[in-house]
Amino acid sequence: MSARLLLRPDARWTATSDGVQVLAPHGEVFLPGTTTGEWLARLAPVLDGRFTLDRIADGLPEARRGAVRALLTGLVRRGVVREVRDELPHGLTDDELSAHAAQISYLGYHLDSAAHRFERYRRMPVAVVGGGALVDVLREALRRTGCAVVDAEPEDAGLVVQVCDGTTGGAVAGLCAHREVPLAQVVVADGEVWWHPAFVPGRDGHGWHEARRRLVPAEPTAGAGLDDTTSTVVATQVAHDLFRYATGLRGPDPVPRLVRFDTGTLASHDHRYLPTGGADRADVRDRVRALAELPGLDAEEFSRRAVVLVDPRLGVLDEVDEGDLAQLPLHVTRTRVSAPDGSRPVVTGAGIDFETARYRAVLTGVARYAALAAPAGPLAAVDAVDGSAREVAPPVGHRGVAAGYDWPGAVSAGALDHCLHLTVATARAAVAPFDGVDLDAVGGDPVLDHAVAMLHALGEPVTVHDVTGPLGVPTFGAALSGRTVAYGSGVDPTAALRECLHRTLLSWQSRTTGQPVYAPPNVPDLPESLRGPARPPRVADPVDPLAALVAAGHRPLLVPLDHDGAVHRVVPFVVRVVLT
Repeated sequence: MSARLLLRPDARWTATSDGVQVLAPHGEVFLPGTTTGEWLARLAPVLDGRFTLDRIADGLPEARRGAVRALLTGLVRRGVVREVRDELPHGLTDDELSAHAAQISYLGYHLDSAAHRFERYRRMPVAVVGGGALVDVLREALRRTGCAVVDAEPEDAGLVVQVCDGTTGGAVAGLCAHREVPLAQVVVADGEVWWHPAFVPGRDGHGWHEARRRLVPAEPTAGAGLDDTTSTVVATQVAHDLFRYATGLRGPDPVPRLVRFDTGTLASHDHRYLPTGGADRADVRDRVRALAELPGLDAEEFSRRAVVLVDPRLGVLDEVDEGDLAQLPLHVTRTRVSAPDGSRPVVTGAGIDFETARYRAVLTGVARYAALAAPAGPLAAVDAVDGSAREVAPPVGHRGVAAGYDWPGAVSAGALDHCLHLTVATARAAVAPFDGVDLDAVGGDPVLDHAVAMLHALGEPVTVHDVTGPLGVPTFGAALSGRTVAYGSGVDPTAALRECLHRTLLSWQSRTTGQPVYAPPNVPDLPESLRGPARPPRVADPVDPLAALVAAGHRPLLVPLDHDGAVHRVVPFVVRVVLT
């Protein structure tokens, strides 16, 4: 680190028993360590912009150098200490330095060579293209930030601002992509104002004309319209962002975003979006093989990735929340899927805690979206028996559609969906009664224990029967007050019983609260003659649902639901298992 170090003059800190709490301009920062406060107090006098990290560390005993380097590196990373370098020359006149002292001071607080950076911005030719009064307002706003040339032609500009109605103007983005020139877009359409922060088309995304493919139409509102006041506020925000981008105060957005301006409240709202990606054209066998070899995700990584899918206007999914849904005996969340056909089906997730409910809602939502994004024609699939490439017509409904944290988990979930349907269909034709399950003998699994305790607290008679059929995939059915309300399958009896009781609780919760949105589907009643006496739950080795289907004479086809490439790269493990 050859730069000199400067402690920000407006940073304030106080030592605590286990570290230091720092109040910096961008927020609070905690630095752990019982001696951190003492070291920061000793180092502060030399963090005045004159000394490099090496110079500071070299003056310390060798045993202390590593700790001090780590502390100072952390302070730089957290923005409490700035790296200062030699100032680059500039050609600003005294009048320019005086007239734009505020902008230069603002730059100087964050970056080196503030005058040099401002001069580059001031001399940069900017083109503002489009029609309407907003064009002139934008030019004036750019002049106020210090930009001297705001009427350049796009072919000669170093920065382009486009004002359009959202349906035209693609040629401007193409020109900027060809010249690798930053573009900012302001879209006034359908009573709304959107603007895309400056980006280089092609390198940093594709802008409004890409994002609008994911746009969910707004509900009708009584906005103020684009009058003089709102035009000025919009132009000021756009110009400020252009100033920050062109001077290096901000880099390209890691995730593309649009800013929606509320003309009624004058508030701005950021909206992340994924570009719409095309389907992988590789052979389906290679695609499935790659998915099988891809490392799985844990819950934390899945949650981090899923953030980019969620947005109320531009997301694949709407915000995931509980809204006014009842939260006992299970936590329930819901979201809407922004389907490519314009529909917005609601999906839900449930669990013993909010985090589990949220993960399940997102997994279900991603699976539903991926199924709806598949083309209407024949789908490429891999035969699970011999590995050959096949084509299959898209089935009606969503049976066999599943998303998971890894490919085997997704395939297993899709196959289980079929196993449940087949087992329930054959259960009613059984001759011998099915063994009941003594719920008081169930134990050892915390989720299962919670479900049993909740069922006992419902105040309704509950009976559970093991209806595992010829497939050999563990399956249970549950009845409340004598009526069968749920079935559940799993790779082992514990997982199957957990799923069955989970659906039973949801059925009761939905019925008693009048909230059908998360109710499990209606199921056929298990005849009284097939309900045998209760016995302790059986123990069995795990089974492979896909192998069970093959052994029963079915031929499962695996359809990777990767037809939206951008979503697939975020959550790759989505499949449709089709039986032939």
